Amino acid sequence: MYLSKITYSPSHRAEMVEALTSHQRNLFNEHEMIWQCMPQDQDAERDFLYRRDENSRQPFYYLLSARKPENWPEFLQVETKVFAPKLETGGHYGFSLRANAVVTRKVEKNSKRRIRRDIVEAKVDEYKQRFPNPQDRPPSSMIHHEAGEQWLKKQGEKYGFRPLSLIVSNHQYFAYHKKGNSAQRQFASLDFDGVLEVTEPLVFTEAMYTGRPNKQQSEPVVRGMGRSMAYGCGLMLIKKALR
Repeated sequence: MYLSKITYSPSHRAEMVEALTSHQRNLFNEHEMIWQCMPQDQDAERDFLYRRDENSRQPFYYLLSARKPENWPEFLQVETKVFAPKLETGGHYGFSLRANAVVTRKVEKNSKRRIRRDIVEAKVDEYKQRFPNPQDRPPSSMIHHEAGEQWLKKQGEKYGFRPLSLIVSNHQYFAYHKKGNSAQRQFASLDFDGVLEVTEPLVFTEAMYTGRPNKQQSEPVVRGMGRSMAYGCGLMLIKKALR
């Protein structure tokens, strides 16, 4: 596994502006740009996760991939290192995650049909039903935190970790349409930051990073959390936390 940092070259500012404008119009263009950094194999399936970071002076990307990036446009710079986390049972780690977090619910009580809902939208609907008067509902920030905390705790029960502290922020919507398809699609994401305790290192590592190969690939696949993992979601970044 490889962890890379992808930045825009300072000498190609015009290309950076053009790329970011293109990504703003359609997130699929960003997805394709990241694909270009990977070895060109027509039979390969997506074996990477990425995350755009906008907290610095100019955006950059984290890329976790089963294959080493080796081909990228001249307006990008790529720094890569081997990624082989050695996690301890009971270890505390700072984490950062952008996830398309959803819940699956029945359309009607006796129906077999199910739909996926963004966890924030679903939680807002719950409060609307419980408190018809908007003045009786908590602030949106509290609703976001409650929805995110409940979702992340459930993920931890399945994937070998326990959240110890948590900040939920940046509920936002993204639009994209795939090449050759004019239908626009949309999804929402949330940012999760805090400290977690790893309870089952092997389960956590397989669920978040290495996973098991699928039928078409002999190399490990990159897993991740939530949905829309082809579009900048699902990569959990971790580092050893001070105790």
